[in-house]
Amino acid sequence: MLPLKPIEATELDQQKTKYQHFKIYKPYGFVSQFVLKLRKKKHLLGELADFPDKTMAIGRLDHDSEGLLLLTTHG
Repeated sequence: MLPLKPIEATELDQQKTKYQHFKIYKPYGFVSQFVLKLRKKKHLLGELADFPDKTMAIGRLDHDSEGLLLLTTHG
């Protein structure tokens, strides 16, 4: 499991919020989802770290893509 640390609030963020935001590097071969009804041997983002409940990706990267992905608990 990767260590997980929320993104720091910026000076532009004037509101205190109960939501958390994360950035993570999505490796090749992983699906940009946390729950898959019919898993069928696919690797999910939720396997990379111990994410809080209701965490979801902001956007998505294809199974065959890799790169920076932003996550939030603000659903």
